[in-house]
Amino acid sequence: MSCEDCNCHPAGVVAGFAGCGSVPAGELCQCKERVQGRICNKCKPLYWNLNPTNPDGCEECNCNKTGVLGGIAVCDTDNGQCVCKPSVIARGCSECADGTYNLREDNLFGCIGTNVYYYNIILLLYYYSFINKNIKLMNNYIRN
Repeated sequence: MSCEDCNCHPAGVVAGFAGCGSVPAGELCQCKERVQGRICNKCKPLYWNLNPTNPDGCEECNCNKTGVLGGIAVCDTDNGQCVCKPSVIARGCSECADGTYNLREDNLFGCIGTNVYYYNIILLLYYYSFINKNIKLMNNYIRN
C-alpha cells in the first residue's frame, strides 16, 4: 500500500515515513509530534498552522494567558486565533480593544473600559447572572 492509498497528509507525517505498511497494526499514518488525526491532517490542541517545513508539524499557539478566556491558552488550529476575553484583541490576546486599557489576568473582561459607567453595568449584569445561576443550583441542591 502506498502513501497515496491511505491519504496521509504530507505536512503531518514524520520525515522518512515509509508508507502505511510501515506502521503498527491498527495505525494508518505516523504523525509528527504536534499533529493528530487518522491521516495526520490536524494540529493538536494548543498548536496551529500545519506546515510541511515544521519538523513538529504545527506551531505553538502562544496565547497570552492574561488575555485568554478562562486562562486556557487554546487557539483555532487553522488561523491561530486564541480565545480572548471580551475586551481583548489580537491573535494572541495580547492587546486591549479600543476604548479599554490595563490588561489584567484578574479582570474577567481583560481590560478596563474608559467608559466606566458602561463597564460597571456589564460587570453588574455578569455578577447578577452568576449569582442567579448559583441560587438556582443551591435551590436544586436543597430540594434533593
